[in-house]
Amino acid sequence: MTTHRDVALMKASEYTGREGVIGVAITGSVARDWLWAGSDVDLYVVREGETGFEDGVCEGIYWEVDLKPSSYLDVDLSDRRWTEPLPLFEGEETIVESLWGCEIVYDPQGKLEKVRAAIDKCMGDPAWLNRRAANYVQYGLGCVDALRFAEPLTAIVGARCVATDYGVTAFWMKRGGLLTSVSRIPEMLPAGSAIHALYRDIFSLNGEAEARQILDSIGLLRPTIQLEIQRDIELEMLPLLGHGVYDGLVRYLRQGVPSWFSPEDAKPVLGLEPDLGAQAARVLDQTRELLTAVAFLDFDAGEFKPFT
Repeated sequence: MTTHRDVALMKASEYTGREGVIGVAITGSVARDWLWAGSDVDLYVVREGETGFEDGVCEGIYWEVDLKPSSYLDVDLSDRRWTEPLPLFEGEETIVESLWGCEIVYDPQGKLEKVRAAIDKCMGDPAWLNRRAANYVQYGLGCVDALRFAEPLTAIVGARCVATDYGVTAFWMKRGGLLTSVSRIPEMLPAGSAIHALYRDIFSLNGEAEARQILDSIGLLRPTIQLEIQRDIELEMLPLLGHGVYDGLVRYLRQGVPSWFSPEDAKPVLGLEPDLGAQAARVLDQTRELLTAVAFLDFDAGEFKPFT
C-alpha cells in the first residue's frame, strides 16, 4: 500500500532531478509526523525561476508543491521582520511557517539547512514566540479598528481574515508552535473553549448542515468562478466532507473565495445575514474579543503537539 511518505519521497525525487532546482524539502504533516486521515503531501522546491505552484493526485493521495525562486533563501537569518505579520489580505505564509519542521531532501548548497536552523533557533525560544504572537495580535486589533470604517461586506470578510491570520495564528504561537492543519480550523481548536466558540460564530459555522448547504451554494456563483474552483472542490473540499471536517470546509470557502475573487462575487457562500450592518458589527466585536482572549493566554513551554 502506497503511503503519504512514499508519495512525498517519489515527488521529491522527481523535482530533485529537474534542471535549475537547488533545494527540495518535504513539509507539512508528513515531515512533522502529524498525519491524519485527510492529510495531503506538501513539498517546497527552490529553483532558478519564478514562484509557482503545482499539484496532483498520486495513488489517491493529494500532493502540492510550492515553487520558490532561489533568491527566496537569500535572507538575513537574524532578520527581526520574522516577528512581523504580513499585511491584511496578503496572507501567503512566511518562510518561517513554510519550513518549520521540514525534512530536507536535496540541498547541495546548504541554503535550506541554514534557514531551517535559524527557524529552529527561533522556535526554541519562548520569548521570541511570545513576542511574535503579541505583534500579530496587536496588528489584528489595529485591523479591526480600521475595518469599522469599511462597508459591511468588506468588514465581515476582513474580520474573518483577521480572526484566522492574526488570532488563531497567534494562538498557535502561544502554544509553542505554528499554525498547522489549516483545513481543520476550527476543528483543531480546543472544543468548548471561548476561542473555539467565537471563531465558529465569526464564520457562521453550523456543522454538517452548513457544509452541505455551502456546497449547494457554489452553484449560485458565476460560472467562470465555479469552473476555476472546481479542482479545489474535488481535490480538497470533498475529501474534507468525507472525513467529517464540516466546519473546516466552510471556513476554507468563506475565507478563500472572497480572497481569490472579490467579496461581491463570493456573496452566495459567505453566510450573510439580512442585516449586513448588524452582522459586521457583531463579527468585528467577536474578532476583537478573540484577539484579546489570545493576548491573555500564558505560554506553555512544553513540547508542541497539535490538538487531535
